[in-house]
Amino acid sequence: MEVNVNAYVWVKLTPDGAWRLETYFRNLGLSLEDCKNLHYEDATGWWQFQIWKLMNIFGSACYMGGPQIFIENRIRFTAPS
Repeated sequence: MEVNVNAYVWVKLTPDGAWRLETYFRNLGLSLEDCKNLHYEDATGWWQFQIWKLMNIFGSACYMGGPQIFIENRIRFTAPS
């Protein structure tokens, strides 16, 4: 299986994941509203990111025994229905 890092993936964030996302944008001088303009969140809580951006924002928290940042540790490669 091959995946292009520009492909989109979908995740549901835990409270820690939401905090990391907000902190990432705040450190750039942007608000969570700016974040929502750049990344799509649907009514059921699925966030859409390009893979490279997901790795950029959350990569440092992805390690064995680290905090759970995605609900059920799931990353979807197809859009939720």
